[in-house]
Amino acid sequence: MSELGEPDRSPRGKQKEMTRVYVVSDIHTDHAENMEWLERVAAKRQLSEGSGKECDILILAGDVTDNLEVRYSRARSSC
Repeated sequence: MSELGEPDRSPRGKQKEMTRVYVVSDIHTDHAENMEWLERVAAKRQLSEGSGKECDILILAGDVTDNLEVRYSRARSSC
């Protein structure tokens, strides 16, 4: 990052690819707006797959849901 908080640019002026790190606690996906945010994060990741970019990282602590189906489902990862 530059001193102004702007992404560094390669010598040809292209923006460098960066790994995004999301740190979230108590997301409570039972609330629609929280689930929508999580789906948007997943959609961004799917768009960048195959680009040679490193995987994004999600660190999730605390409560995720009260829905037992979601709670016991297996998490997927394709990194």
